[in-house]
Amino acid sequence: MIAGTKMATQNQIRPTNVARAAVVTIDCKGARMEPVCPLCGFAESRKAFTEGGCTLRVCDICDLFFVHPYPAGESQHRQVMAGENPLIKILDCERRYQGERLFYDRHFPLIAQECEGATSILDIGCGTGHLLEKFSARPGLYCAGIELNPQAAEFARRVSGRRIWEMPIEEFRSERKFDAITLINVFSHVPSFDGLFGSLRCALRPGGKVILRTTEMKRSVSRWNQVHWGIPDDLHFLGLTTLEFLCAKYGFIVTRHIRTPYEAELFCASRWEQMGRSRVQNFIKKAGVRIPLALPALKGIYKAALGERLFMSFIVLTPLEDAQQAPPAALPRGANEARYIHLAGASASKPQRENGSSPRSPFWLRTIRTQPHLYSAICKARLFYSRRIAGAEARGRLRQNIRLFGMNESEARQVESLRRHGYALAPRFISQDRIDRIYTRADALFRGLQIDLKRAYSVQTGRLESLEGLSYEELAASEKMIALRDPLVQIPELLDIAFHESILRIAGNFLGYVPPLYRVTVVRDFPHGRALHSSNFHKDNDESDSLQIFIYLIDIDDARGPLVYVPGSNHHDVRSCRPRLSRDLGIPGNDGRLSDEEVERVYPRNTWATLRTPRGSLAAIHGNGIHKGPAWTRPGDPANQPRTAIKLDLHGYKQGVARDQRENRIRRIDFGRMTELQRLFAHATLVEEPELAKAHSG
Repeated sequence: MIAGTKMATQNQIRPTNVARAAVVTIDCKGARMEPVCPLCGFAESRKAFTEGGCTLRVCDICDLFFVHPYPAGESQHRQVMAGENPLIKILDCERRYQGERLFYDRHFPLIAQECEGATSILDIGCGTGHLLEKFSARPGLYCAGIELNPQAAEFARRVSGRRIWEMPIEEFRSERKFDAITLINVFSHVPSFDGLFGSLRCALRPGGKVILRTTEMKRSVSRWNQVHWGIPDDLHFLGLTTLEFLCAKYGFIVTRHIRTPYEAELFCASRWEQMGRSRVQNFIKKAGVRIPLALPALKGIYKAALGERLFMSFIVLTPLEDAQQAPPAALPRGANEARYIHLAGASASKPQRENGSSPRSPFWLRTIRTQPHLYSAICKARLFYSRRIAGAEARGRLRQNIRLFGMNESEARQVESLRRHGYALAPRFISQDRIDRIYTRADALFRGLQIDLKRAYSVQTGRLESLEGLSYEELAASEKMIALRDPLVQIPELLDIAFHESILRIAGNFLGYVPPLYRVTVVRDFPHGRALHSSNFHKDNDESDSLQIFIYLIDIDDARGPLVYVPGSNHHDVRSCRPRLSRDLGIPGNDGRLSDEEVERVYPRNTWATLRTPRGSLAAIHGNGIHKGPAWTRPGDPANQPRTAIKLDLHGYKQGVARDQRENRIRRIDFGRMTELQRLFAHATLVEEPELAKAHSG
């Protein structure tokens, strides 16, 4: 479960009109239609399965599952208003009402909790009105509904006594603003995302909530996870990362997110009491309720065969303040960098074709993605250029100082582990007493907001201009990571650890050159209700070497976000190039982060290395391999704690990017006592004591 607070923001994302999807009607006559995602508008998708002649596809960019052909909004609205669908039998209102009654007996308390204190509620897709009926019992609460089907709308008026509008939500406008808007099992039926979120923003009061109950699912979902999927009446379903994409595009934040496995809902006794369309199914339902232990047994079988793929999710969204008035901003790159770059560039550099179809990646790039041998060769060629040609001067610098890089046996083992497996671990590298002193100082600085106001995903992605003005509690609720400002100045004791000569010898011998970028930070990562940004599998490789070294300031266990690495995935061999990121080609692409399922198809889960280790330990990873971290084993668990670490970033040469940045601010007196080897890596900006005092007082 995600629990968040509303953020005070500047220059935040607003709804954009980029890459609108070309929609088609279901009755097209034999025309070959290109599958286009209705959310992001790109034609990069794959088939999930087919049911009743309708194909469900999953988008490679935003992870949305959608039907193909995707109906035009007018066609969908006409079918709902008529209460007819050629592929689905619609229940009569009385049976729908009985089903709603059983449903809200289970789920109303959670909805009511989120509506506590609201003075007005709008229920979109109110059906036969039982939710409105329950809310009507609250004195002083104004509630109303929207329902397209005339028979259901009339039934809802009768049972609730409330106003029901009969119009599509995309067209809804009202002078009254609402504290809470509910879409319970409705989201998947609304054909236009732009229209929906535009109307939601117009109808909400400042600080209002959108309460959703809808389906989320993994890419490994099976046709048999449900007997009837309800497509094409259900037009789309959320993938596990689609919500993040939606919020980024339309300017909302998630304040609550409860993801319940479908089997927990499917085998609930009250659900089996709900009678449906088929006499055979109704007979089976009655038997399941009456036969002792039948439902638990069925649940166990389902879970073993199909479990943890499909989820019923309860989601609460809040609009970002001033998102409509904010100037256009680049969509986030942090968690799905390649996806969002591709989407954000669509309106300016990738216009739709004249025939109205969606822009696509170049043919050659799509071909490379599907050819691991070719993909591997290109990645290796780019790394050769970075290391041998662009990095020739840095290699020469190491050769000139080779006498400084002689290793002992322990250091040689670490280098060999990095080369063979892609990671190395040195437990208790620094004494725990020393680590505890540094942690106490760092914790006080974090809580005192002595942080780098620009080094955060929300700033890098354009959601915020700065972290200025946010409290520590707000940062913990909304940010994935924060970093201390000038850590080598604020904690001078860090210097001997960050530039420990053993670390420098390991780095130099592994890379084969003195890296042109060596950045020292102290970072704190916060746990959330789902994996954010680098807590999903990814590669750091951007046509050059990436080496990350962590010295942990706390004990690392499942509750404190261990790092997970896929051994051997840093070699750019054919196998490691099967789960592909187009950023490996140095090209903004649309694959974003990798799901656990995609990695598991190539590297079995039991081969992954999870680095649990005591505080003071050193973990080094070759970022060109597949990894994620901090990766909390149970996202949303209240027992989860932040992870605090000293982080060293080392990068090789990248074409067109200056790598001589002097990011490490070091006191002149400290720099004066650094060794010759340490100064090779320092990349220092020297500061004097009076300058420090002035900077910190400001």
